[in-house]
Amino acid sequence: MSTEDFAKKKEALSSEDKMKIFSLVVAKLPQNEVQNLSVILEDGITTQEFDEVNATLKKYLSEKELSQLMDILNKY
Repeated sequence: MSTEDFAKKKEALSSEDKMKIFSLVVAKLPQNEVQNLSVILEDGITTQEFDEVNATLKKYLSEKELSQLMDILNKY
């Protein structure tokens, strides 16, 4: 996903959805992983980076939490 496409999707997120994503990720991931994800997502995301983000989220989030996260992201 290009930087421009990613920025559009990020801007389209409602404040409520941003807070849900933030609370899910920050509550479950160690600080260093949150920082790593932030760096990866800053300038768009490649397929390889997507796989890395997905693996990180699967390591720390339950199936239910992943499902909630995907439901939010798939709205946009």
